[in-house]
Amino acid sequence: MSQTEPFTQSFPYIVHKLYRLIHLHINRSFARSGYDISLDQFLVLVFLWQQEGRSQQELARLTSKDKASITRLISGLVRRGLVKRERGMTDRRSKRIFLTPKGKEMQGGCYADGQRSRDLLVHGIDTEHLQITQQALLKMIENFQSQFSGEEK
Repeated sequence: MSQTEPFTQSFPYIVHKLYRLIHLHINRSFARSGYDISLDQFLVLVFLWQQEGRSQQELARLTSKDKASITRLISGLVRRGLVKRERGMTDRRSKRIFLTPKGKEMQGGCYADGQRSRDLLVHGIDTEHLQITQQALLKMIENFQSQFSGEEK
């Protein structure tokens, strides 16, 4: 960012604003559809819909959350009756997370809400520009993550 460029036009500000708007839009969309979950909780559910029985540690890594944050997110999902914790078979200290029937049945509706949000987000942007943007963002993530190798990400 140059000193003459307004901060609201800087790349970090734009990314931050988009992140906040995505959260706000999807959280409101879920609420309108009757789903009592946040975008962050949805991300946990997505990884469980892909593969149940993941550990809290694995879910923390996949969602880029710290241990305390993932514990709070999962506790909220447990309170809502969407997931349950079970002790690991080999390591009794480890907790595996499984979907409840209620958590499984909301998958289709949540994905539909997510798809509508994505469609609105990318409206008017051609596929080539979306692919270039995605590649650039993934490279930026890689650049920062390489700086944190060995640290919690």
